[in-house]
Amino acid sequence: YNVYENKIDKDINIDNCQVKIYGIDKKVDSAVLGINRRNPQFFDIYRLDIENWKMELVYKNDSYFRLIFDSKHRVRLGCKMNTDGSYYIDNIEKKVTMTKIDTNDFFGTFPLCITSDNQLLLRDSRNRDKSVISKMNLDNCKTNILAFSNRVDVDESFIDPVSGDIAAVAFYYKRKFWKCFNNETESVFKLLQSFNAGDMSIVSTSSDGNRWIVEYSNSDYPLQYVLFEKKEEKITLLLNEHRDENKDLYVKKQAIVTENSYEDKILCYLMEPKTYQNKGLIVFLHGGPWQRDTCKFIYLHQWLVSKGFYVLTINYRGSQGFGKTFLNAAARDWVKVLNEDIVASTSNIIKEKRLDIKNIAIMGNSFGGYLAQLGITERPDFFTCGISIGGVSNLGEGLKSYPVYKGFQKDIFKIYISSDDSEKVCEQSPVFKINCNTSSLLLIHGINDPIVNYRESVEMIQKMMTKDVNVLGVLFSGEGHSVKKIENKICLYTILDKFLSYFLLQSYHSRKMEIKNENIIIYGNLKDILFIR
Repeated sequence: YNVYENKIDKDINIDNCQVKIYGIDKKVDSAVLGINRRNPQFFDIYRLDIENWKMELVYKNDSYFRLIFDSKHRVRLGCKMNTDGSYYIDNIEKKVTMTKIDTNDFFGTFPLCITSDNQLLLRDSRNRDKSVISKMNLDNCKTNILAFSNRVDVDESFIDPVSGDIAAVAFYYKRKFWKCFNNETESVFKLLQSFNAGDMSIVSTSSDGNRWIVEYSNSDYPLQYVLFEKKEEKITLLLNEHRDENKDLYVKKQAIVTENSYEDKILCYLMEPKTYQNKGLIVFLHGGPWQRDTCKFIYLHQWLVSKGFYVLTINYRGSQGFGKTFLNAAARDWVKVLNEDIVASTSNIIKEKRLDIKNIAIMGNSFGGYLAQLGITERPDFFTCGISIGGVSNLGEGLKSYPVYKGFQKDIFKIYISSDDSEKVCEQSPVFKINCNTSSLLLIHGINDPIVNYRESVEMIQKMMTKDVNVLGVLFSGEGHSVKKIENKICLYTILDKFLSYFLLQSYHSRKMEIKNENIIIYGNLKDILFIR
């Protein structure tokens, strides 16, 4: 693949801002872009003439965190945030408000697109627990439900590029299931799924509907991308996300439904080592917290299993996809979620599967990193050690450092995660809960992290050292909310291996490891115990 760089109009400065591609209009050879240069919180809409690389401002946006376009890439609707976490859907053309989405529907209801019959396609949780796919009439706002599941929210949809109308919708419980709205789409999806039995997503299509890019996700094989040529019914493999020379070492995720302390159903995924088992279990928690765990291949999980560890992922309350009651149940009480969902589910699965587990680590990135820190401070009796990657330590400071371009989410952060009540913030923040019994902790953070400031991890390290608790902090220069560069990833995996060997396997007499990487800064009282620099 060749990547070409083109110079956009010199009068348009796109440095120090974000650029989003909202659509490509091949009929007039132009692209619709969103740029937040003027106001970091909102994206103005430009039309880029691809032939001569000139840009024209077509909509100046001062209010809307989300804009909805029609099939001709014209701005039609906008979503405007309120401070209580609710938002309005406005008809920009008519300058009227169509409807208000309440706070508890924020994650379950949002506009998708305007279909060819001039109706708004919605993911919709209003007046129900599980999100459905519905259409709203733009004139009278009447809604018609197209598809639903009694078990889970709608996961994604597929819009036919020729008709401009919805052709299929997916639901995801243990695995993804597609529901098609016409015979032609159903026959095409059957052909695509005969190529690969993994969870399928349509990444993009050509405007004539003949060429599709399709993604396949399996728990024991890297993501695959194929080119599907519809007329010829031809499928060509384009690439694998990772090289597959280690494919015989990869293991499947087992979907397990257990119960929390309130007998709510909790969907988990367990990975068991194929050969060597070292009696260590790693509870790996997703971020968000409004994400969810699926059967997707995750290289870090596979690497941990290859080291002999069991890996358990948990869709705790607050995870998206299981209805708004399940999602909203976690608001502002993450200690409850830790004890009643994470600890309870882990204990149940160890018992149900009769696992011979000696020590348990809690690990996660972003909000999962916060939960890892909470785990080692709240439940040192259960978790031997913890690993936080880009995690929040102080919920109060986390809210202050939230990036400007995600400003509309600040109120949601306050409603679901943090609080104006300083006492409540202290109760839920790991940095204020450290004591002499706190378990050992590894903190990984990118210095350029735009979501969670790296000073969160620095403060946690300093507080743990004053309490004489084992802590190791590793800061990566040139990295953001996660570690991306290959040389830094190698270093990260080396550090993870050493930390887990020392604390989870309790290999206290192994020799120190030498780290040769100028991009990292190592803090903490474990620095000289584990490493040579």
